[in-house]
Amino acid sequence: MSERKPAKLRLLQGNAGHRMVPTEPVAPPEIPKPPGYLSAAARREWRHTAPLLKANGLIAMQDRELFARWCTLVAKISAYEKQLELETPTVTAQSGYSMPNPLIGIINAASKQLVGLGDRFGLNPKARAGQHVELKPELDEFDLYLARGKDFQHYPSKKVD
Repeated sequence: MSERKPAKLRLLQGNAGHRMVPTEPVAPPEIPKPPGYLSAAARREWRHTAPLLKANGLIAMQDRELFARWCTLVAKISAYEKQLELETPTVTAQSGYSMPNPLIGIINAASKQLVGLGDRFGLNPKARAGQHVELKPELDEFDLYLARGKDFQHYPSKKVD
């Protein structure tokens, strides 16, 4: 059974099955503050990505620890990649045989976790595939004049005298 998506993400990606989208508690509009234990690199990721999530209504106070995990993984993967650049891609084991640098496995495992968390927040291409946002055009006075007598409640309302 597939994991349930948040209603907001489901609407952004499109409701292909045309099933009813349940209402969910509405999160306060502010971005949660990052936890104090985040490293400087993780805080930079927080400051970069949190506003993007907020703009799409995909982050709330309840998501603070999960999003902190995302930021921590981004920072760690970056640090591991920098360290791997300074080392060789293979190392010699105690047995004398050549083997892949253990950092490669660590980076791969952390990246897999990152993708899983990214799916929850819509932070990777797979999660964004098929997303669409329907922007309702704002009608000017002439459009409203033409629309008189028609039911245009889904457009922002402006009164025409």
